[in-house]
Amino acid sequence: MAFGIVCMNMHFLPIVWVFTSILLALGSVADGQVPITTFRAGAYRGTLRLITSIEGVGTTFATLKVKGRSTGNSTLQMIGTPQLSNSVIGVGDDLPVKEFRLEYGLSSQSMMLMELISTDTVGASQGRPLDSLTAGMSIVRAETSHSRTLGITTIDFTTRVTLTRVGD
Repeated sequence: MAFGIVCMNMHFLPIVWVFTSILLALGSVADGQVPITTFRAGAYRGTLRLITSIEGVGTTFATLKVKGRSTGNSTLQMIGTPQLSNSVIGVGDDLPVKEFRLEYGLSSQSMMLMELISTDTVGASQGRPLDSLTAGMSIVRAETSHSRTLGITTIDFTTRVTLTRVGD
């Protein structure tokens, strides 16, 4: 009888391990990992909106018009309208434009919103994994959010990208 219980427990453990692995895999997708997405090739136009808020104080936002292009892969590159408050001549790392990309990050295993932060020859960029991404026939919507605490104040940031495919 004891031998039967031991054998039954040995078969039970692999089933528990498989079930736990499936739950962990599904949980990682639910935690904001957006799977690799292919964009339709062509030109895109739209906006990138940064929304900031402090609880009890209020919400503010700024919108940047962007133009983008994809070659039909998992990268959609965008450039924002020139910001004349920056150096117009653009000597060194100070350029009057912003460059963004929606792309798949190998290290994060998720679609990311990337921003070019340095225009040196390396072109350093930083990014955040997307919370959501919808890429339909002619509309792309992406969103990422995070919070940052400065002193005793917590500021919530949400970045929304809305693009419409233009042309053929």
